[in-house]
Amino acid sequence: MNLIKFSSLLFLIALLNACSSTYLKASRNGCLGPGANYYTQDAINFNERTKRYQYQSPIAFVKIFKSMFGKELEFKDRCEHTKILKKALNNPNDLESYKWENKKLQTFGKVKILKTTPRPMSFNGEVCRDYISFIGIKNKVKKYSFRACNYRLSLFNGAPVNSQGFTIPPLTKFDGWEFYNLNLFG
Repeated sequence: MNLIKFSSLLFLIALLNACSSTYLKASRNGCLGPGANYYTQDAINFNERTKRYQYQSPIAFVKIFKSMFGKELEFKDRCEHTKILKKALNNPNDLESYKWENKKLQTFGKVKILKTTPRPMSFNGEVCRDYISFIGIKNKVKKYSFRACNYRLSLFNGAPVNSQGFTIPPLTKFDGWEFYNLNLFG
């Protein structure tokens, strides 16, 4: 078995393991806020973005191991974070913050909408919203930046592309929104 096949098999096994029961439960219950599920969604998204590459990067393995062993929120906290994210995205005001806290597990989350960009030539309320998501677990706070769009981005209206010219798929989709890592937009 050559190295590429072995690496692909190892990658697949690790990816299946990374999709932990907590993530799967969150997925089945619509608790897919990207900040609350970042490591797992980032690993899946990286695999999706690079699957057409001739050679797979070792970064894929790093992302998978990070999703397996990185501290992420428990199921109820993921749902709570997703709930405030939906509330923030559906409120038309920019620069407002929404928070939740679980004192028992010493976790908290915050979502702050930075700016709203309407889709050009659209009168249907189609927008993209840039926001920051803060996740606190014990004494560590992680900050993630995302763009959420309530319409499908295409190559001609601002979708991020990789070095090969392929459109980068969103991290996740739910509740009529597509979520992208904000740093992909330069």
